[in-house]
Amino acid sequence: MVKVYYGEDASFWEESILFAHMYQIEEKRRKACEQMKGSHDRARSLGAGLLLHYALCEYLQLPAKETPPFRTCQGQWGKPYLAEYPDVYFNLSHSGQYACCALARQEVGVDIQEHRNGRSGIARRFFTNEDNSLLRSLREDQAQEMFFRIWSIRESYIKLTGRGLSQGMASFQIDWQHKALTEQGRESAYFAETSKLPGYSFCVCSRQEEMEPAWIKMELSDM
Repeated sequence: MVKVYYGEDASFWEESILFAHMYQIEEKRRKACEQMKGSHDRARSLGAGLLLHYALCEYLQLPAKETPPFRTCQGQWGKPYLAEYPDVYFNLSHSGQYACCALARQEVGVDIQEHRNGRSGIARRFFTNEDNSLLRSLREDQAQEMFFRIWSIRESYIKLTGRGLSQGMASFQIDWQHKALTEQGRESAYFAETSKLPGYSFCVCSRQEEMEPAWIKMELSDM
């Protein structure tokens, strides 16, 4: 079962709220945040750690306030994994006013993109010929939304593989009919989207065919 937890980005929270939950965030994340100069980036990183903690506790049915921080390690290509729960996979993303965390029992990737201006040239540089043909066939308002859908699908897949941008955003194809990502003509993974957040494209990707993820909103009061 794939679960995607999402909520308000922590950079919009009061600092006092973050500090009250600091003991639930992994030590190395806290130390890394101490080196960040911007308070916005610091709050966003701490909030991601807090979201991961509460999402994992809900997923594993553990008491959040009594459970110590989960320890993460880095695997191949630097993708993080859980030291004590190697059979539970996670991935984080944030954009605009939201952050999200995907959890599953197999590799997973998630991406959220706020719809905004400034996409000129990006599609031609990073997308496939098929992507660009699709965008050209749409009205401007439709093309704007489709651009961010394509971006979030592609981003979630390269986060699933763990290879990041070194893999190349155009190294695979989107099969819209089967909601699949294909490499060298073979289905490699599958994606699911949600329209729960107007003005955002929100996608999760896994190896599970006919995936039906649970989209779970986490409120500040839950933490």
